[in-house]
Amino acid sequence: MKEAPGHAGADVRHRLPDQLAPNLRLVFVGTAASERSAATGHYYAHPGNRFWRTLHATGLTPRLYQPHEFPELLKLGIGFTDLCKHGAGMDHVALQAGVDVAGLVEKMRRHRPRTVAFTSKKAASLFYGRPTTRIALGRQPPAA
Repeated sequence: MKEAPGHAGADVRHRLPDQLAPNLRLVFVGTAASERSAATGHYYAHPGNRFWRTLHATGLTPRLYQPHEFPELLKLGIGFTDLCKHGAGMDHVALQAGVDVAGLVEKMRRHRPRTVAFTSKKAASLFYGRPTTRIALGRQPPAA
């Protein structure tokens, strides 16, 4: 796994801002921004992405939010970040910029959310350093 907290030559236009605060109830951790999210600056911005509908359908949000409203979820105790802050697009492209597992661990220790939820098996596998085939859906063991 390549780690690059300050990857040289990284295109910062692709970086989505972290939405973190102390003691959030939930932080969603993605792999990297999609091309659409990087272009708009909004998490899960592709029109076909079911993320926002799922948040509402599961009762995590009181109404259906739109991607541009992601900063408002801090008021609900929900935050966002990605393992790869400098790449964007499909995983095979975005991850060329590297992932920052140590940076994520530091952010979670500093902000102390109650729950961390990876939005994909890929993100979880990168964090845990295991192949996606060895990552089960659902609760994971604590990180070392």
